[in-house]
Amino acid sequence: MKQRLAIAATLLKNPDLLILDEPTNGLDPAGNRDIREMIRELGESGVTVLLNSHILAEVQQVCHSVSIIGNGRLLTSGDVNELTGVARGEDITRLLADRRMYVRELTPVRPDLESVFLHLTKDDSMVTSLR
Repeated sequence: MKQRLAIAATLLKNPDLLILDEPTNGLDPAGNRDIREMIRELGESGVTVLLNSHILAEVQQVCHSVSIIGNGRLLTSGDVNELTGVARGEDITRLLADRRMYVRELTPVRPDLESVFLHLTKDDSMVTSLR
């Protein structure tokens, strides 16, 4: 309830920019859904929402663009669909048809945002060892 109350109090001021740090932390599934819907609606209404979260599946559901930071460095930034996307289906089928190759079914395989993050940070030692 503290999370919801803090967000509600902030929204009373009709901000142009809203910065949320782990806004669904400690919420139940219904609360998570409510916060995601609220973030989407705020964005659609013209409010800029800066969301900081380690729950990348959630980020992927609500954000249009994303910046991935590892070890204090900006690793990438851009449209979520571009970072997680594969070639457009119509481009692939056109290329195949030009070569007289015809497919019965085309199923896109797209990495999720977590996979993109892990790929970008695989060479970074982000885990601090306890000695």
